[in-house]
Amino acid sequence: GGFVTANGATETSGEVTWSGDIVASATIVFTATVKDKSDLYGDTVTNTAEYTSDNAGSGADQAAFTIIDDPEYKIYLPLVFRNHSS
Repeated sequence: GGFVTANGATETSGEVTWSGDIVASATIVFTATVKDKSDLYGDTVTNTAEYTSDNAGSGADQAAFTIIDDPEYKIYLPLVFRNHSS
């Protein structure tokens, strides 16, 4: 696991930090990969974004999701016929 797209962000001890100036309505995207760890199934991950603004003060918001083990997702390898006549 690790950052795929960091856009200047850093990660230390599981916490992602980014600092910089953005214009109103801008979007900053951070993409990371994680390893499938079945011992985390059922855990809830909460992402918290905190901001400080010169003209609008400061604040924070959160988004949470639960890690699930979905048995519906399966990978099937193709069946390969060698020297097969039809």
